[in-house]
Order: sequence, then structure tokens, then C-alpha cells
Amino acid sequence: MSHHTHARPVTPLRTDEELAEGVYQLLGPALRRQVWLLFLDEESYLQPLLMPCDDLPEPMTPANSLTFGRFAGVAVEHSGASSVVLVVERPSGPLLTEADRGLMRGMHDGCLAAGTPVRAVLLSHRRGVRWVARDDYGF
Repeated sequence: MSHHTHARPVTPLRTDEELAEGVYQLLGPALRRQVWLLFLDEESYLQPLLMPCDDLPEPMTPANSLTFGRFAGVAVEHSGASSVVLVVERPSGPLLTEADRGLMRGMHDGCLAAGTPVRAVLLSHRRGVRWVARDDYGF
């Protein structure tokens, strides 16, 4: 059973700030290192499906990344969503580590390679959730 029992936001999450706040409402403070896939529809409403992934290889190879991106794409289709939100959860502060950057880059690159639309990459840390710009984890 998941330790995350917060309510799903019922308003659209259109801005990066609204998205980070909505995800924090949903997940609460970070408790362990894992990845969450969340899904938004075309109106920016969060969909009911939440997928935790705690067994991603690190560092991710291009093949791992593509497999992940295809998996995320299938989940987007099955949930009826229009994009995926990639959340890295880990219980320390808001500053990115090299491991965080590598994981975010691997997931995002895999989604790009698979044609899976990514709405945002977020970091869930012990004090909140922050939106992470692509520039912060590299191309």
C-alpha cells in the first residue's frame, strides 16, 4: 500500500507553479527515492492514474531511456491523457544532484525518442515539489 494518501487536485494545473503545488498536494513530502508518472489531459486536469516506478536503472542507458519513454507513452494512451508529468521523488533538499540530473535527462530523452509528450519534470523533495527547467538537467 502506498504511503501517499492525499487528495487529487480538482482544478486544472496550467502553470508550472500550479502543477508543482498540485503534485505536492497529491504526494506530500518525499520519503524515498522513486519516480512517479502522473498524467494530464488536454485541459491540464490531473488524471486518476498515478504510477510509481522504483526500479529504474541508474545511470540510464539510451536503451533503458527508450524503453522507459515507450512505457510512458503506452500509459499516456491508456489513461486517455495528453501528456506525462515525470516526478523524481527523493528525501533531501531542493537542489539537484548529478544523479537527479542524469535520471531526469534519461527519462526525458527516452520520452522524446519515443514521441511521448512530456508536460513537465518535477523534483519532489523533503520540503515540497519544484518544477525543473530542461536547462537544469541538460540536453
